Amino acid sequence: MMVLHALHDFTLRYSNFPLIPLNVAQDIVLLGFAWVLLRGMRRSETDDVGSAVAHPVNI
Repeated sequence: MMVLHALHDFTLRYSNFPLIPLNVAQDIVLLGFAWVLLRGMRRSETDDVGSAVAHPVNI
């Protein structure tokens, strides 16, 4: 994630593209990447809960 932020700052500073459209495009990329990360975290939490219910521990 830090690499994406660094790339964002670098391209805003040193590119000849218009600043506002470039900033919007890169923010959308960061939003999509964060959504994928959060979706993966949510899926792993539900998998953990489901496996605990499906396989109870006998004491």
